[in-house]
Amino acid sequence: MTKPGAYVSPIRLECVSCERTLPGNFFRGNRYKAVACKECESSHQGLRWCVDCASWLPEGDFYRTGPKQKFLTTRCKPCRTFQSHGITRKFMEELTGSAIASCGACGDSGARLSIDHDHRHCVGELGCRHCVRGYLCQACNTAEGLLKTSQRVRALADYMDRTAMTDEDLASLPASERRGVQRNRRVEGANRTYYSHD
Repeated sequence: MTKPGAYVSPIRLECVSCERTLPGNFFRGNRYKAVACKECESSHQGLRWCVDCASWLPEGDFYRTGPKQKFLTTRCKPCRTFQSHGITRKFMEELTGSAIASCGACGDSGARLSIDHDHRHCVGELGCRHCVRGYLCQACNTAEGLLKTSQRVRALADYMDRTAMTDEDLASLPASERRGVQRNRRVEGANRTYYSHD
């Protein structure tokens, strides 16, 4: 692997990918060495090693950093989010009981998820391992943030249940008495199409 007479670093590092112990000059970087050797990096073009996931992931899963956004972070975007809350992916999997992230309130797994925490313990955007509760989708996280307490959530749910129209009530009303946007009449002008609100 090395040419005869080439410099061999006295520093020995273990590659996280191939698990071989190699001289330091087999790793990219000067003062701060990469965790995977150059050979492993070249065999995984377009991929980067996440130190928390312990796997090769697409470079788009990492944040760009440094001058002119030239470098990539050592942790993927989800792992950096976990780290900012002082937790790991494994901690969240144990907390939620699943490796698949989904909203703890509505169960949606396709939405953009946020890590939810109790704001009475850690005030602000970031929580800690003591107050993180799980994932919430954007809609549930917004509702939880606006309503603040579980008593207000229950009161709102009770109100909605008490005042909701039944399917029979809706079916008995003529469609002409319903209000809303009816998109049946087009108004053309100024290179745009407007729909009238009747």
